[in-house]
Amino acid sequence: MEITETGDANATSDIVMLDAAELARRCGKGDLVKLEIAAFSPNAASPASARDDFLDGALKPCGVASFAWSNLFVYDPAKFERRAPRSLEDVFDAKRYPGKRALPRDGRGLVEALLVADGVAPGDVYRVLETADGISRILKKMRALGSDVVWYDRVSEAIGLVRSNKATIAFTSNGHAFTGQARSGRLGLIWDGQVLHPSYFAISKSAGEPDQAMKLLALSSRPEKLAAIVREIPYGPMRRSALAVALGMRHAVTGQEIGPFLPTAPENMRSAVRFDPVWWEANGGRMEATLRIARKGPPVPTRP
Repeated sequence: MEITETGDANATSDIVMLDAAELARRCGKGDLVKLEIAAFSPNAASPASARDDFLDGALKPCGVASFAWSNLFVYDPAKFERRAPRSLEDVFDAKRYPGKRALPRDGRGLVEALLVADGVAPGDVYRVLETADGISRILKKMRALGSDVVWYDRVSEAIGLVRSNKATIAFTSNGHAFTGQARSGRLGLIWDGQVLHPSYFAISKSAGEPDQAMKLLALSSRPEKLAAIVREIPYGPMRRSALAVALGMRHAVTGQEIGPFLPTAPENMRSAVRFDPVWWEANGGRMEATLRIARKGPPVPTRP
């Protein structure tokens, strides 16, 4: 049996890991096996108990999300000893919280955070992004930072910009935040408005042993299995019974308490935005144009 992480619509492995956009596309085309939801019940009870145990959006007709990672802001605590930023509103207040912000050129996750910082409810972010007012609010929040922005191309660069004193606050991933803290000292984490990215396991219709693949998915999604994986990597379990165990655990290598780094921990989920890759497929060009204006200003019209 073959397991592959892929975004390739032509992948033929028995079990594949997909984002929500590719999952929806391949499920709609009939390329994936419909899942037996009852197999994921924590106590082999009814399908309803499985749906109650998994977080919203984790169980799809053709896929199950076991874990999620997230984008969030981190900061150097040494630069904010008197008053530390706690919210996205603080992140974009360069007067009260001075210093450069390290931001990605790719706006996926960033534009969602910009709107939450401007007071948009997490559940309304994509609706507002569809409007001209949403674009204006993004540009307004960016203008508030003025020249206090360092743009980077790869998320792996973000924490290095903080450590090298080129930025005091950076937009990164929770995995990089965990690694950065373990390797080079404490970081402050701002979970307000985090952007959550679940990944889904699915079974290809072409699987040679679909029944065995279903059993493997069910086994690997058991609460105790997910909690054991959290000891190795701080991705957030997408089921409540696994979280209940994982929140009290420590990392197998560093000994750090895992709970504060888990995106799906209840206290970290209060204002989380659920990333929508389907929306980005349709609107990525428009968002890139918006951020291009934020970086360089509006294009200068050419004379006829």
